[in-house]
Amino acid sequence: MNCVFQVSGLKDSGKTSVIERVIREAKLKGMTVTVIKKSHHIVDPEGKDTWRFRNAGAELVLFTGSDEVTSLLLEKSPFDLVDYLPSHIIIIEGYNQETVGEKFVIGSPDQVEEISKQIIQKLDQCHDKHYLNIMGNEKDVTTDLKLWLIYNLMRKMNIDEVRLGDR
Repeated sequence: MNCVFQVSGLKDSGKTSVIERVIREAKLKGMTVTVIKKSHHIVDPEGKDTWRFRNAGAELVLFTGSDEVTSLLLEKSPFDLVDYLPSHIIIIEGYNQETVGEKFVIGSPDQVEEISKQIIQKLDQCHDKHYLNIMGNEKDVTTDLKLWLIYNLMRKMNIDEVRLGDR
């Protein structure tokens, strides 16, 4: 199972510092991590190309900047995707009014160490392996993000077996 941890609090309370510590520890344990962040900045301003593509009807727009970072722009809540993400740990920053997963509220930077430790102690329960049987060979999907995504899609849709007929 993937674990969902939400870190919320006011601006400059230490949310990012907590998340950085948790990510570093998870990576030391060989885990994959996804972060969903809420921002007060306008990500897709009206009139810009990506806004125009979505406004024309594209359900999904991938945007890559000059720094080679790709953003995913969609008209749905990111929480609709949580069950499909190929990740051991999903960390949600912000969204103070919602509760998704296990919520940790930080009030000030002097709580960074304490809250980081609380989340880090829970990491071992998030390190499950999942297997797909592909033509008689069992594969650990947690080592291949594409297979893991397929696994999550199949699990969510209650599909036990697939046979492709377009060979």
